Amino acid sequence: MKQVLLITPEEAIERTSMDDNIDRNKIINTIIVAQDLTLEPLLGSVMFDEIKEQIIEDTLTDDYKTLLDYYCRKVLTSSILNKVNMFLIYRHNNTGVVKNEIDKQNVLSKTDIETLRGEIDEHTNVYSRRLTAFLEANLDKYPLYDDIVEGKQQAINAGNQAFYNPDSYENEHKKDRYGF
Repeated sequence: MKQVLLITPEEAIERTSMDDNIDRNKIINTIIVAQDLTLEPLLGSVMFDEIKEQIIEDTLTDDYKTLLDYYCRKVLTSSILNKVNMFLIYRHNNTGVVKNEIDKQNVLSKTDIETLRGEIDEHTNVYSRRLTAFLEANLDKYPLYDDIVEGKQQAINAGNQAFYNPDSYENEHKKDRYGF
């Protein structure tokens, strides 16, 4: 499927503390990563692809527009802000990974960046929970998500029955190996 941005670089800049002078290509790459790693797992691939297809065909329904405007884009902007930091500070070239530094401004230390990322991560998590709660409360409007909920429940049920218990594993193998 054609690459579709669910939020434009301009919207990402407007909704966050990013400066307007940031290279749009770096923001575009970060949007793609945020969509793939943060939003798609929340929506499920089928629903995610349906939204992208409706955008391509310019047939976005009111329900999906509401979902995008009030929930998905909040998740994305927070995720983008968290991920763009590393793309802006470091870049890869033929000699390896280099750090961009500006003479008149101080670049945050790794500890400061981790603190900032932790705070932004919390925002992403809150927006993600709101998105999930909204979808679960409106399954009649988002039947493709209902399939995801059923699949998650099946995985949870299966996961509850399959877990590693080191004591059980060790005791079981001792019996096999040593006969007691």
